[in-house]
Amino acid sequence: GVVGQQNFCQNNYNQLITIPTGSPPSGELAFTAFDDLAEGANSRVDFVTMVWDRDKDNLSDTDSPGEKFLAGIKTLYANVSANPSSYPDGVKVRILLGLKHYTLAFFDLPADFATVDMRFKVLEDLQRLGIPVTASNWKVEVALYRDAGITDLPPSSHSHAKMLVVDGESVIAA
Repeated sequence: GVVGQQNFCQNNYNQLITIPTGSPPSGELAFTAFDDLAEGANSRVDFVTMVWDRDKDNLSDTDSPGEKFLAGIKTLYANVSANPSSYPDGVKVRILLGLKHYTLAFFDLPADFATVDMRFKVLEDLQRLGIPVTASNWKVEVALYRDAGITDLPPSSHSHAKMLVVDGESVIAA
């Protein structure tokens, strides 16, 4: 449904779009929306997720959330490269990860998955897809939450929220 405009601390939203449950799962629909929103950025894309998953979703044969997000980033990079004058301030993409290592044993993960810093997984995916970290009018930064590398934190101390903020104005949260 759509909710009327709200205003808290001078932040406001004009529209709340809910994604129905069912098939495909609502999470997959949310990440498709992330891809679409990221493609249209003018200067900045901020993406927050707990974990950077492997190429395919563990429970289905679809692209992982990270792959869906990077599809939009790849299109955005192509647009910036082809039309640099349309992006006079350049474009910065920031990816923030909630966990440094992903160790859930019930997923069929590659043997090195729990030991490799997930920032490197993101960088590998960027390279594989031909998305540079730096180029003319373009910069990608990959970081961790402040406590993401601490291994003795209680399981409830990290967030499963996924959020995309484009140009400081448009937000999708899942």
